[in-house]
Amino acid sequence: MHLLRTAASIYPLRKLTVVDFAGVRGEASITFGSLTIILGASKLSHSIGDLLRIYSDRGEFQRTRQPSSGAASELGRIRRTDEGTWAITATLKSPRTFASRGRLRLQQSDGREFIITTNETGATLSECDVPIPRFSPTIRTFAVGTAPERNISGLRQRSGPENAEAKLAAYFDMTLSELKGCIDGTPTDTPVFGYDYRFDATGRLLVRRRMPREFQIVSSLSGGEHSRLILDLATRVATYSARISPTILLINQANVLMDPKGWACLFEWVEKTKPPFQTIVDVWCAPSEGDLTRALCYEAQGDNMEVSSFELKTWSGFKRERIAGM
Repeated sequence: MHLLRTAASIYPLRKLTVVDFAGVRGEASITFGSLTIILGASKLSHSIGDLLRIYSDRGEFQRTRQPSSGAASELGRIRRTDEGTWAITATLKSPRTFASRGRLRLQQSDGREFIITTNETGATLSECDVPIPRFSPTIRTFAVGTAPERNISGLRQRSGPENAEAKLAAYFDMTLSELKGCIDGTPTDTPVFGYDYRFDATGRLLVRRRMPREFQIVSSLSGGEHSRLILDLATRVATYSARISPTILLINQANVLMDPKGWACLFEWVEKTKPPFQTIVDVWCAPSEGDLTRALCYEAQGDNMEVSSFELKTWSGFKRERIAGM
């Protein structure tokens, strides 16, 4: 017996409202569709994908707090050869200040509403006005490009027959057998970039592109092709996950390097094929290619490091004009 899947079950998120949190001053909201693209999250301390992951991951929920105010801000750390680290800090011209208490309100397509209340030390979760004493994931997210340390540069190293495959599985937080199950168990006639896959007798993943038409090992692909590979596999993993429960694919463009044509191909594929998962993309550079008609496109409004609203734009108003000769 087949159950009829409604739009609410396929696309579980309806609206996110941010109140005095992550760099939002006052209240700002985003309504989600099957494909939602947000520009300007660099003004925030969290990407929109990060804010949604708080609802799906216990670790992210426990770490949720308002960033400290002050002139010095740690941007990251560099690992040293002696296993220590150097901290990279920046001094801002004017200190960022944050409200001591903020809220994230997530409305789902099934009518349920979950509220996270944040402060300097952590967060509490409630459904409408009823507190939930113990955190439980409320949505199922699958994130791509959420952490810079999850880079894919190692895919080109040839240290062993399973090296690239193991790195791919680690990138997706999966075992090698789980990744293989997603690839083998998600056949598609319309892959994002026209890729086809098979595993050889030694367990190596072989990839066939549109050109050339023979299968290649992963380490022989270029850096740009690796980004396409990651995103193509991500759509397969999200499709597989959606068989179990409604799934949201989160993509952070800042950590997935790809040319404008590649991003346009991804966006157009999502809009055309209507995959069984919801897609939300944080972009850090306005797209210069592509032709979308139904995607919801938002741009964060406000001064640097302070957002007052998310403005919904048409695709033509959202897309950046290409510079002549480029």
